[in-house]
Amino acid sequence: MTHSTHKLHRLALATLCAAACSFSVAAFACAEGTHKTSSATPSKKTPWVKLAQKHNGSGVQVRYNVPASLQAGQPSTVRLQFNAVSDAAGAVAEIKAPAGVTLTGAAGPLTLPQGRATTVALQATAAADGQYFVDVLTTQGGRTSVQSIPLQVGNAKPQLKTTGKPETTPSGEKVISLPSQ
Repeated sequence: MTHSTHKLHRLALATLCAAACSFSVAAFACAEGTHKTSSATPSKKTPWVKLAQKHNGSGVQVRYNVPASLQAGQPSTVRLQFNAVSDAAGAVAEIKAPAGVTLTGAAGPLTLPQGRATTVALQATAAADGQYFVDVLTTQGGRTSVQSIPLQVGNAKPQLKTTGKPETTPSGEKVISLPSQ
């Protein structure tokens, strides 16, 4: 496979996963004003989703819960839960919103205590329909992980931005050739 085919496969897989899981979030902001440590139970309407972890990452487990339907300009509550903090010094989490999403309620880094789940309720508002990715950075024991939460606002579908020329191979397969970088 060529480099461009790998890129297209990754984009197609990411789009399919986002659509299949029906991730819908308008934006982030804290409904309660502060984060709390608890053993929160998931919403019955929308499931908790566990983000993938790498074996050499921070080790902090991140789960999130988003409403099933979100619209641009409308604030929505999103919940994040942090688990598996094993370092005696605890861990730190930061939540970064992309351009076009207003995120309030989790000002500055969050301190995550050892051995307890920490749940954060946020309010989020997106300026326009589209797909956004909120980054969650966790640090524990000198190791940092960055994970992204897909936020689908409204019905806008992700668009593939091409810089190459669409072509058809002799066998009939449609491909887009991209210059290597």
